[in-house]
Amino acid sequence: MDDIILWDWDNTLADTFSAILAAQNDMRMHFGLAPWTPKQAKEGMNVSGSQLLTTLFGPDKREEARSVYLNAYQKHTDQVKLKDGAYEALETANRLGFCNILASNKNDLLLHREVAETGLTSCFCRIIGAGIAVADKPDKRFVETALKGLSFKQLITIGDSRSDIMMARRYPHAIAILVGTDISSPEIQATPPDYACATLRDVEALLAEHHLKEPS
Repeated sequence: MDDIILWDWDNTLADTFSAILAAQNDMRMHFGLAPWTPKQAKEGMNVSGSQLLTTLFGPDKREEARSVYLNAYQKHTDQVKLKDGAYEALETANRLGFCNILASNKNDLLLHREVAETGLTSCFCRIIGAGIAVADKPDKRFVETALKGLSFKQLITIGDSRSDIMMARRYPHAIAILVGTDISSPEIQATPPDYACATLRDVEALLAEHHLKEPS
């Protein structure tokens, strides 16, 4: 049995917001939509990519829009940077005996490429992106795919959004850690995490306690 951490990627371990916003706006302009402001993007992208594209373009144009977005995103990957403390937090988790699994709604091929380019591949026991499971996170089928063949004593999710919290809520006694997100928003207040950290340095310190107590 392992202690397992399901890590998010976009804007948790990696600062990808600028690249995602640029690609989203390229896609939007391709389809004649007004570009998003950063504030509008943060509000609009708080769902899985598949759900967002279906909402914007309907099921008939979703795949076309996905192709346009992915092609645009690859033009902006030079804007992707690791978050401060990402490597250290992962190394601390490994040293403490956690099995690090990267669980993201980013296209699986792009996810593996970004992780490799940032030098973090060896930090993970497993990497799973969108398209590998039959549903995106926080659907339990996504989580079960990420955990396939593994048993655990303790499950922790670490991410920046409600979907990361919801993955933990699929399992009794799992722990959700939110990082770098305003916990005063109505969405987070409705589904609060067990712990909230401002930075990955704070996450590292929290993990260093090891075998985190289940919140009362």
